Formats: sequence, C-alpha cells, structure tokens
Amino acid sequence: MEKYSVSFVSVGLLVAFAQGCGSNCLDDGFAGSQKTDACVASATNSDSDTTSEGTDSTTATATMTATMTATTTMTAGSESDSETGSPSMYCKDADMDGQGDPTMCVPPGDMPPAGWVPNGDDCDDADPNTYVGAAEIEDPNACMTDVDNDGWGEPNPKPGVIPGIDCDDANPFAFPGAAEIENPDACMEDEDDDGWGDNMPGPGIDPGTDCVDTDPFTFPGAAEQEDASACMTDEDGDGFGDSDPPPGSTPGSDCDDQSAGTFPELVDRAANDLGWVGMTFNFRGCGQSEGDFSLQGWVNDLRAAIDHLIEETSPSGIWLVGTNTGGSLVTCVAADDPRVRGIALLGPRADFDDWAAQPRRFLEHAREIGAIRTPGFPRNFDEWGRELRRFRPTDAARRFAPRPMLVMHGDDDESVPTADARQLAEAHGSAELRLIVGAGHRLRHDPRAVAVLLGWLDRQRQTDG
Repeated sequence: MEKYSVSFVSVGLLVAFAQGCGSNCLDDGFAGSQKTDACVASATNSDSDTTSEGTDSTTATATMTATMTATTTMTAGSESDSETGSPSMYCKDADMDGQGDPTMCVPPGDMPPAGWVPNGDDCDDADPNTYVGAAEIEDPNACMTDVDNDGWGEPNPKPGVIPGIDCDDANPFAFPGAAEIENPDACMEDEDDDGWGDNMPGPGIDPGTDCVDTDPFTFPGAAEQEDASACMTDEDGDGFGDSDPPPGSTPGSDCDDQSAGTFPELVDRAANDLGWVGMTFNFRGCGQSEGDFSLQGWVNDLRAAIDHLIEETSPSGIWLVGTNTGGSLVTCVAADDPRVRGIALLGPRADFDDWAAQPRRFLEHAREIGAIRTPGFPRNFDEWGRELRRFRPTDAARRFAPRPMLVMHGDDDESVPTADARQLAEAHGSAELRLIVGAGHRLRHDPRAVAVLLGWLDRQRQTDG
C-alpha cells in the first residue's frame, strides 16, 4: 500500500480557443476575465458593469474629435481649381479604377461625360489593377500594379508602370514580410498566417521553415516545451507536440493535442522520482470528459476524484495540485475536507466575480470553447449564474490554513493578474508564494514551475513522513 497520493487536477478547458476545448481555458479569450492588476481596485468599461468584491462601479467615457481639412491646389492632373473648387479637367477611366488616362482629358463642362473622372493619374488605363496607390503598403503614392491585392507591387509590370518588390503578384499570401516572425525582410509565403514561411513555396519565393503552411498550429517552435526548434503541431497550446500530426510535421509526445489538460510527464515525475501515487483527470466538459461546465459540477468532479483515489490506494493523506480555475476550486474543496493535507495552486484566480458580472456573455464563451456542448444547458440559468459567486477561493484559503499551501503565478500572466495569487496567499496567512518571472498563464509546462512544484511535494513527503 502506497502512503502518499497526489491528485493532479487539470483544467481541461483548453480549446484551440479557436478550436473548442483545445488550446484555451475558461480564463482565455473572455473579455471579462482579461483582468490586470490595475483593475482589481477599479474598473472602467464602456458597455457593461464590472464588479469587484464589495464594490459595484461602472464608468463610461467617450471622447469624440472631428477634424476636417480641405485644400485645393491646381497642378497637372489635379481634381479641382484652387480658387473655384471646380474640376480643371475630366479624363477617361476605361478600366474603372477611379483614375483617368492623362492622355485622354477634356475641359470640364456642366456635366462630366460618363466613364470620365476629374483626374489624370492612371499610368495604365487598360488595367484595373494598375493605378496610383494600388500597392498601398509598398508605396501609396506610386503608380504600380497589384494583381493579388496584397499591397505590394508587381516586380515586372508593363512599360510606364513603376516596378514593385512582390515576389509573386498572383499569390496574396506571398509578399515581403509575410512571414514576419521568421524573417520580416524576406519575400515568403505564409498561407496560414502563423508568421512562418512555407518550406516548399512556388518559383521566385524565398523558402521558409514552416513544414505545414496550411495549419496555423504547426510551425518551428510551436511545441516549445518539447523542442524549441522542431516543426511540430501544438493545437492545444500546452507546449507539447501532437503525437499524430498532419503529414510533414514532426511527431511529439502529446497523446491528446485537443486538450492542454493532459500532462502525463508531470504525474510520471512525481510518481517515479518522488514516490507519490499520481492521478490526473479532466473536469466535465473538457478533453474527453462528458458533461457540461458548471462550477458546482467541477466541485462534484473533484470530490469524486478524491473519493476514488482513497478507495483505490488507501493513502494516509491527500495533496492536491490544481491549475488555473482548477486551482481555485481545489482551495474551495480542500478547505472543507480534512483528508486533504496540502494544496498547490498554479495560476489560480481569487474569485469568479468578473464571470458573475456578465453571466450570459460568459455562458456564450463557455459554449464557444466547447466546455458546454448540450443544447439547452443549463436548464436553470439563474442557478448556474449564482454558482459563479457562491464559490469564494479567498475565503476558502482562510479556512484551509494552517495546512500547507503553495501558490505559483506567472508575472506575465495575460489572463489572471498576480494580485489574485497575492490575495490568496495573504488570506491563508502562511502560504508559500512564488512568482515565476516572464511566465504566462499555463505554468504546468514551465520547467521552472515544475521544479518548484516537485521540490515542494518532496518537502511535504519528507515532513509528513
């Protein structure tokens, strides 16, 4: 019989947040959850109420500035007379691009002739893709040809047209700087808009290193935790490559690249290196788990996981490790369960007030990312929304003390501010608070955070032993 058990609680809401429950979690992409340290104390929102604990405040600010400037000068081919504001000439616009042929102009009359315009700026009036400003990114004042409408000019145009530097003017995905991450100066093709160039482009295009240029989740360094230079697929954004990727992509070790809640490496290390019994699971609505997200449902899942772990292993105590929203709920469950001897929280939120302030928007967000899949769920929306305020991680942290608590947070977390971690640690009173410099929201694959966690677990084992 093993003495020590640790349950790794994974937040499975990591939908390629563009792809359902894959690369995003509930904290990601929801406007109400994009908190900053500044807005913990005060909030400004132009179209909705933003509520912080104990205070309701709504601030709307609107600034409108209008500036109108009109200038009229008379030069060859200009649109109007400087004194009267009337057109000085009309020129034929055969290609209907809004610019006239300077060799086909007539003095103005009472009514402009059909198909004529008040300028003579076109350098090729037989080509609607050629006019001044056609290649507006390259040179908005030059008369160039831009067939693919990517803002860059054809390098070999007709006589009289200024040549541009587009390496393939029939391909809108190929132009200088298309692969801005790989090489902002090279003329590459980047069809999937991931910042990396196609490694097998057409003639005249600089080759890049993107092994699958039709998949925005596949590029060199996509699975940065596994291999920072290999061209892998990482759809769920957990830093590990898909073990069954599309052809051309290097296989990784992520057995479920639709759910960033899978981290078998972490569980294996705790079990093999430290002697723990490890278990990991996905909450309902995440990864391969059935059901639909609700905070009460997730609390029930966690309680069931603890019961299962005890039934299977009969340990002397339970330590819980929770990530993000899972970490917050770990605190709530552990506070009222004496079987839990210690908890570690990675990137937790101190409350769910920003979700509760806009429950219908948050419900739609949960549906968009695939955490809620059943039509008509929840049956009782009001109760579902009340749960967002019922569970108070900060209050739970006070009740959990003085049992050991580790709180880790990335100081560059884009979804939950470091103030939440400090708030939880201060409420506990003796928690170990560790801020990981430069780390973002998903700490469970940051090697520094993993090292801190494993060290903490090892100390817990030795102390309890």
